[in-house]
Amino acid sequence: MKIKIETEKKPGAGGEITWLTASSRAAIQAALNAVNGRAEAFTVCRANRVYELSLRAEDYLEDNVVPERDRAGATVTFRPRGPAYNKYSGISTTVTLSRTASGWYLTDVTRAKVYPRAAERFIVTISDRTAANLVKRTLKAFGRELQSDQQPVAP
Repeated sequence: MKIKIETEKKPGAGGEITWLTASSRAAIQAALNAVNGRAEAFTVCRANRVYELSLRAEDYLEDNVVPERDRAGATVTFRPRGPAYNKYSGISTTVTLSRTASGWYLTDVTRAKVYPRAAERFIVTISDRTAANLVKRTLKAFGRELQSDQQPVAP
């Protein structure tokens, strides 16, 4: 599965508003419906939530000083929090998004079990090349250089 998270700008109150395109929304919603069935409480059940996750991931990469040119290859895995009030597990959704040079894609949606008091899971991973570039930039900011015998990324 690889569904592009495409957006379009529409005029709204106070300026332009960015929305999912109709085709992207329909494809994402169909994938979510196929996995969730009738479950709604602890799931990702709306296509707009997937779009919001892509924005959150983009903000996370920006906050952690990953330049846009190095964001390709990043992935995000998300699962909502579990029930807070009972002793039974619930049905949840695990969503995986992948970043390419052209933007975010929904690459996987699976049904998951979530246990009481389980925290939300929002895990962002970056490629080895991106990690190596981050190390180089950080060292350079402090007037240091990566030595030829040092490994930029732990094996």
